[in-house]
Amino acid sequence: MVLIRHASLTDLQPVSEMEALCFPASEAATQEQLKERIATYGNHFWLLERDGKLLSFADGLVSDQPVLTDSMYSHARMHNEVGSWQMIFGVNTHPDFRRQGWATRVLRKAIEEALQQRRKGLFLTCKEEKIPFYESLGFLNEGPSDSEHGHARWYNMRLTFDSGCYVCKADPGDLEDIVEFMHMSGEPDGSGRAEKQMQERLSSKESAVFLAKSDNGSVAGYAYCFRMGRSGKTPDSGAPFLKGVRVGASVPCRNHTEKQLIAACDRWISRKS
Repeated sequence: MVLIRHASLTDLQPVSEMEALCFPASEAATQEQLKERIATYGNHFWLLERDGKLLSFADGLVSDQPVLTDSMYSHARMHNEVGSWQMIFGVNTHPDFRRQGWATRVLRKAIEEALQQRRKGLFLTCKEEKIPFYESLGFLNEGPSDSEHGHARWYNMRLTFDSGCYVCKADPGDLEDIVEFMHMSGEPDGSGRAEKQMQERLSSKESAVFLAKSDNGSVAGYAYCFRMGRSGKTPDSGAPFLKGVRVGASVPCRNHTEKQLIAACDRWISRKS
């Protein structure tokens, strides 16, 4: 059984061990820093467990400051529970369980809670090679950060809630939710043809599906993009791209949500071109 929950001081030991395992000493929080963080804002830790074993977690304080500063890492008292921006200090996944989607699930949970809490959005810094991962979750790259944390080079990444939804890249595990949205939206089933097409788009490296998700985690809309090609053939690298979008009729700021989904497709196409 997979569970995502908040942290208490009883979690300090496994959280500290995971932190030390996932980050170099110059970047990892100390056990004392983690103790202070959990005591101050344990409800802004997201621990993903499977059958009681910690596989992945994320944490960060909340602030009215729109940009994460290095001082926030070591001063939990800077947390402001009614602040506008949810900071993410790090996403930790045990090395034996990476590339299995756990970090994505943790961050989606953090995003959903920030949306429910009516924050303006989330902010984090990451290394250059991690930018595509965070972009897939709706974060936008704002360029190099002033951070000197761990003497590494960091990039500012921001996810802003400006339509009551957030946009993220879908994976095969989202198929059931997408199909449910398609049926609720009155899309023709076509004897399962639409579902099969969606499954293929979720699995192919030559296509992408993006979701608009509401604060309860349900699908509020989707967009897809793929490289055109003859049926059953591998698309030619020079073939044009096709994209489509659908947003629920009751979604607030529907037009803006459509634009966000299309923009996500355009960024993906730009990287593939």
